[in-house]
Amino acid sequence: NQRDFIRIISEESDKLTDLIEQLLDLSRLEAGMLAITPEPREVHEVLQTVLPQLSVLAANHHLTLDVPLDLPPVLADDYRVGQVLSNLVANAARYAPRDTTIRIATSAEESAVRFEVSDQGPGIPPEDRQQVFEAFRQASNRPGTKSEKGAGLGLAIARGLVEAHGGRIWIGDGPGVGTTVYFTLPTHREETIELEMRQDA
Repeated sequence: NQRDFIRIISEESDKLTDLIEQLLDLSRLEAGMLAITPEPREVHEVLQTVLPQLSVLAANHHLTLDVPLDLPPVLADDYRVGQVLSNLVANAARYAPRDTTIRIATSAEESAVRFEVSDQGPGIPPEDRQQVFEAFRQASNRPGTKSEKGAGLGLAIARGLVEAHGGRIWIGDGPGVGTTVYFTLPTHREETIELEMRQDA
């Protein structure tokens, strides 16, 4: 009994610590005080940095990656992009049935790289897709108790971090059932940076 009580206290303490950290991050984002240092990074390197954490979050699911090796480098803060991906995978794992697939895919756009995280859960109705990026807001069709649903901060923080990188984030219609969250990060273009430096000089 004592071991069970200690385990429960430890788990609840971890949840409380996570909630406090999310609230602090959200406050810093809204105040423009969250430190973000984007650097030129290869996409597969960004994913490799956070992959161990994603594997733990999706331990009861099948996590798959579809990442071409010829993508252009992006301007990214590894830690903060990892935080975005962790929030998205945690959401997918929370609502998608056990043993279903959570897929992370990337593709090149004109001046950005697009990331997508898709699951095979209940999906998010189109009328809820904007509001779920607001703090403490969740889709109306999400099952589970309040504690199972979380605080409704993950997507709000993800949006703030993506926008701080100069990207955008949205929920769209993915392949099949479930939810697909997309976000973009700007590509690193050395020739553009060099031109801007010469113009400034």
